[in-house]
Amino acid sequence: MKKILIAGAIAIASIAALTACSGSASEDKNLGDSLSTSFGTMNGYQINSQFEMIPTEERAKYDKDQIIAGIKHILAVDTANQGYLAGLQIGLGMYGNILSIESDNVKVDRKKLISALEAALKADSVSQGDMLEAQARWNTLYTKAMGIAQEEADAARASSPEAKKNAEEGKKFIEKQKAADPEIKTTASGLCYKITAPGNGDATPGDNDIADVIYTGRLVDGTQFDSSNGETVQFPVNRVIPGFTEALKMMKKGQKMTIYIPGDLAYGVNGTPDGKIGPNATLVFDIELVDFNSME
Repeated sequence: MKKILIAGAIAIASIAALTACSGSASEDKNLGDSLSTSFGTMNGYQINSQFEMIPTEERAKYDKDQIIAGIKHILAVDTANQGYLAGLQIGLGMYGNILSIESDNVKVDRKKLISALEAALKADSVSQGDMLEAQARWNTLYTKAMGIAQEEADAARASSPEAKKNAEEGKKFIEKQKAADPEIKTTASGLCYKITAPGNGDATPGDNDIADVIYTGRLVDGTQFDSSNGETVQFPVNRVIPGFTEALKMMKKGQKMTIYIPGDLAYGVNGTPDGKIGPNATLVFDIELVDFNSME
């Protein structure tokens, strides 16, 4: 629904611009009628198109007649009252922000918001220091609120049946591999690895290096979800999943490893957007570090 609100705000801004230029517009009524119809059709199609992009369960919450009623209310505003019109535009923008915040389960009290806004807007003067202090406080509170919301969302996802199943299956899989192969070692973080080919020298990649890697990734059931297909690809060492980063930083040029990455060191409770890797899924990679160089 956020896109529709944005479209509405654009339409209002466009009308305000047309009003401001009305003194120089053509007096041709036919042109005015055609322009009005064209403007309405264009915006109607745009909003309709964006409306159809909303997920079905969300779309069901909105009635097109109510959307039209809201638009009619805005367009009926006396354009001579520029202050009220500006307030409507600002309010629509704030409403979109509120919807975004509340989509993360953070409640916004409208009465307290309006009370604080009124006091600030009617202040006799506003210093740069006042502005900076208010912005800093907002940034701190917003970051804290979003952090709490993220923790709650992660906790909910972590307790889902799929996440629990994947975590348990991954744990059993790694335990089975370690029991069968004593060469598999475990780091303090929980990453498990086996060196399958020695490397050259003593140097290992750091966070600010680019690694040239040949790799294949698979799930614990053997399903391959990614591969470089025998070709060398480049990765910034510190911009891949934590378990992969940790493994790269232990490797020497030419070294090969098989690594077992628990879900919390992989894609965590979210998994991947494409669904190939589920929540808390354990991953297995065969890696060859061909080379590495600083990206600085």
